Amino acid sequence: MVSSPASTRPSPPPYSPINHPHSHSRSNSNSSTHSRTRIRPSSTYLPPDVIDFLDDITPYHYHHEGPYDAASHHRNRSCHNRNPIDALKSSNEEALKATPPGKIADCIWNSRPLDGVAYYPPGSTDPEGNTYDYEEGSNMMTEDRGDFRRWPGMKFRDEDFKNDFDSSIRGSVTSSWKFPRFRCRRRR
Repeated sequence: MVSSPASTRPSPPPYSPINHPHSHSRSNSNSSTHSRTRIRPSSTYLPPDVIDFLDDITPYHYHHEGPYDAASHHRNRSCHNRNPIDALKSSNEEALKATPPGKIADCIWNSRPLDGVAYYPPGSTDPEGNTYDYEEGSNMMTEDRGDFRRWPGMKFRDEDFKNDFDSSIRGSVTSSWKFPRFRCRRRR
């Protein structure tokens, strides 16, 4: 009896993971197709959000731009100063310089919008002793740059602004500002 070389070699079990036709292990040929379909970190792909899932016109998800896209981490990956958040960096810093610390604490701790920005003019001191040193921007309502006039050709007069901020109101408002003192809890 002559034996063939194939019959002398031990064969693997019939359902071993090595030769199973539906094996989930990746071979070299399969890994190359997988790398092409994988999302690259440098791509401009944005995952669909809630609004994108509501749009059922096409079978594909179209990304609808919104106000929160500028704060998305997908848009702020660049190491250059071209990120949307960097465009607001200096104006946000000036707004925080012009805001009383109690109002900033109220905004953070109570999840409220930031209020009291530029309540005190630059260089002035509030009753709590905080001095506000910030650069005041231009008033586009009174200058010729913006189209904020009430009627074409008619400009605001000085008497239109005389009752904007009354000093008697300033004292009553600032004395009513009471903010709780927050204690930092130490972790043990």
